[in-house]
Amino acid sequence: MQNFLKELKRIEINNDERCFNGFFSSEEYTEYLNKLYSNVDITLLMDKNFLIILQNDLEDFMVMLDAYLPMFIEVVEDMQHDARRSPYLQEEADWYTTLYNIRGAKIYFYKKIMNVTSFKEISKQLDGNIPELANMLKSQDVQDRNQNIPELAKGVAGIAQILGCGKTKANEIIQSGFLKDFEVGYYNGRTPVLELNKWEKLPSNLRTEICKKKSQR
Repeated sequence: MQNFLKELKRIEINNDERCFNGFFSSEEYTEYLNKLYSNVDITLLMDKNFLIILQNDLEDFMVMLDAYLPMFIEVVEDMQHDARRSPYLQEEADWYTTLYNIRGAKIYFYKKIMNVTSFKEISKQLDGNIPELANMLKSQDVQDRNQNIPELAKGVAGIAQILGCGKTKANEIIQSGFLKDFEVGYYNGRTPVLELNKWEKLPSNLRTEICKKKSQR
């Protein structure tokens, strides 16, 4: 747990080498965080004292993130827009996108580990039945980790089904370039492909923004 929390709070950016905490891509960093999380003993969440320490330890996490990794969707969009007009800015735009994705990964795992309110409610419902609570926590954790198995949605129709929209809107989103920008989609020949695992790892607000802003690019 300590290694996971330490890395979750750690922010070391090397703009010259385009490096974050020793990693050069958001995919590698997300995989590293996921590996650390997979080693977390989730049954620790049953310990009231541990929950208090955890909440205190991460109390100012979002404030720290906004201060030291203030990479918001508007910033990334503006930089990508400028890069389309001035190609020499593309490397900088890609770096902004990488940092944005890393920020999203940190928020994802922060919310995952801080979702303790529901655990407390489960505990109340079970009237302190610790063995049953432990089994439920472990079962949920296994389900969460099984979602890391890569799956693909292929073609406009397949992507539309995942995005919850019609083919026309899905095609607009594909053509906008957002899926490629955030490294969740690509083309296999002429067939557009959406990587479900990466798409689900994006913060929900980002997925909403991708769909909302499709016609603005």
